[in-house]
Amino acid sequence: MKKFFLAFALFFISISSSFAYQQALTAGPPINYAGMNVSINMNCSYVYFQCTWSNSASGNGNGSTVAYSDDATLIGEYNYSEGYNSQGYSRGVFSYRYWGSVQVYLSAFNCTAQALLEWMP
Repeated sequence: MKKFFLAFALFFISISSSFAYQQALTAGPPINYAGMNVSINMNCSYVYFQCTWSNSASGNGNGSTVAYSDDATLIGEYNYSEGYNSQGYSRGVFSYRYWGSVQVYLSAFNCTAQALLEWMP
């Protein structure tokens, strides 16, 4: 019985340590600007940043996004203009290191946008 509980505990610990954390941010009418400060405060194997913009009814949606850490490491930066470039952007930093906090800023005009920050210990 002890072996069973030991095996179960090891399995549970290995499964629980493989899940990633996420924080999302949305911008769009009537609030065109949004920002968040995400406190990670741990060593992570990766930090992944993605953003998507929706099409606008008028066809002239635009916006921008940027994400960087408290030590000024740029995770990602993108300017969106409907009809001229992609509606989606993603970038990751895949190196094991300590992350304190990450600032994410997002803007969306005549459209809506969502940014997602994901990190894995």
